[in-house]
Amino acid sequence: MQERLNGMDASGAEARRVPHRSDLAIERLLDKEAIRDCLARFCHGFDRGDAEIVKSAYWPDATEDHAGSYEGPVYPWIDETIEFLRARQATWKTIGINLIRISGEDADVESYVFAVSNLPNVAGENRHVLAGARYLDRMQRRSDEWRILRRVAVMDWFIDVDPVDYANGMLGWPKTFGSFYPDDPAAKFFGGERGILSK
Repeated sequence: MQERLNGMDASGAEARRVPHRSDLAIERLLDKEAIRDCLARFCHGFDRGDAEIVKSAYWPDATEDHAGSYEGPVYPWIDETIEFLRARQATWKTIGINLIRISGEDADVESYVFAVSNLPNVAGENRHVLAGARYLDRMQRRSDEWRILRRVAVMDWFIDVDPVDYANGMLGWPKTFGSFYPDDPAAKFFGGERGILSK
């Protein structure tokens, strides 16, 4: 009995360890946390205007179908979109509910997204757009790292409103505004040009 407890069977051969259910549950939780960190990195990179951070959330062979406005390899889309966004005043997005289903080295993930952007319309007029969307992701684990392999972005609703005057701050109060890296306050606070992701 003691030999078996020490990982050996009665003949002295090493016994094959069967993963305990709690071990599998912990592994699944760690995988889900890694997936959520990847999605957070994507949002952070976009809002701070950093293409390399956004790319770190995708595999190099990944594809993007962005709500019908673009479909193809993701890296060219990231470069073009970040260049466009850095010419704007602000963008902000957050990912809320995640539904994650893992099967081996693949995961299907559906995420709810809320985004606010300062963007020009087709007439070139600056507008504030509030949007509710979902990201449908096929993610893949390679060398113990989860990244997006295929994404389809789906727009559920949006609101187009008049832009505000940022110069006077919110309700005229003193202001500390966010910006794009390396000028964002997080870069100074965390001591690196990419803020907390410099650590």
